[in-house]
Amino acid sequence: MRSKISVSVLGNMLRKSFLLAMTLVMLTALALPEQASAQSTECQICTGSGKPKVTSLTFRFNGSESKFILIQDKDNVHTYFAGVVSPGEEFTANGTSTDGKFHKNDLDMIILSNDPGAPYDIDYDGGNIDVITIHVSCSKPLFFGMDLADQEGKEDPNPEDLGKFTLTGGTDTNGDEICEEPPPPEPTCSICEGPDKPKVTSLTFRFNGQVQKFILIQDKDNDNTYFAGFVNPGEEFTAFGTDTDGKFHKNDLDMIILNSDPGAPYTTEYDGGDIDVITIHVSCSKPLFFGMDLANQPGKEDPNQEDLGKFTLTGGTDTNGDAICRIDLELE
Repeated sequence: MRSKISVSVLGNMLRKSFLLAMTLVMLTALALPEQASAQSTECQICTGSGKPKVTSLTFRFNGSESKFILIQDKDNVHTYFAGVVSPGEEFTANGTSTDGKFHKNDLDMIILSNDPGAPYDIDYDGGNIDVITIHVSCSKPLFFGMDLADQEGKEDPNPEDLGKFTLTGGTDTNGDEICEEPPPPEPTCSICEGPDKPKVTSLTFRFNGQVQKFILIQDKDNDNTYFAGFVNPGEEFTAFGTDTDGKFHKNDLDMIILNSDPGAPYTTEYDGGDIDVITIHVSCSKPLFFGMDLANQPGKEDPNQEDLGKFTLTGGTDTNGDAICRIDLELE
C-alpha cells in the first residue's frame, strides 16, 4: 500500500512539473515577438513598441558667444543639464527618473548670459533670459538635424531662436537612438559587380538601324521570350528576366532580328535568309556597360561586321538592385 501511494504522489509531481515547464515555454514564446520588435527604425526614437519614452537628448549650440544653459522641468524641480556651452559645442540632457526617462513631458531650455548659481530652483524669466520648450512625450517627431525652435506642432516660434540649437542625438526607453542617417550610396553605374554573385534582370538597347525591324529576345532554345515587337530606328526597348528572382532563365540570349512579325508563340527556330541573330551573354562573367556595341561584346570572337553599331546597350539592372547609368554623351 505504501508503495502505491508513493507512485501516485510521484506521478502527480511529474505531471505538475511538466505542466509548469510547458507554461514557462509558452510564456517565453509569447514574450519573444515583443522583445524582437522593440527596436524600431534605425536612426529614430519613439517609433518602437511598448510606448517608448525619451531618455536623453543631445544638442549642438550654433550661437556666436558662450551661454549658460539650463534644461529643467517647467516647475524647476529637476535639472537635466547645467553648464556653460561654447559656440559649436554639443551637450546632453539625461533623464533622471527610475526608468531613465524625463519626469515631465515638457522641458524648458533656459539660456542665460551667466551661471545664476545652484540649486537652480527659481523661476527664470525676463531680461536677457530666453526659454525654449522641448516636448519629450514621444507624441511629436524628434530627429537628427531638427531646429529646436521650430519643432513640429510648435506655434509661432521665436524668430530670434531659429537656428540656435540643433538636435544631434537622443535615446529612448527601447534603446533606440537618433543618429545621422548616412547619405544613399552613389550609383555605381555598373551591374554584375556587387556581392552575392548578382545576375542580370533587365537590359535596355537602342536600335541604330535604318529600317524598322521586328525584334525577338529569347533563350537559345526558344523556351522563354523576353521581348517581342517592332522597333524603329533610334528607339529603345527593354528585355526583362522572367525567372522567380527576376533574372533570365539562361546565361545566353538570342536577339533575333526579323523583317516581319512571324506570329506568336515564337517557339520555332529562326535561322538563315533575311534573319540575323546576335547572342547576348548575361551570366555576369563578362562586362555589360553603357554604350557597349552589342555585336562587339568583350570576349566575343569574330563579330559579324554587318551587325556592328546596330544595337547599343543603354541600360540594365541586376539582382542586387544595381543599374547601368546613362552617361551624358553622344552615342555614335
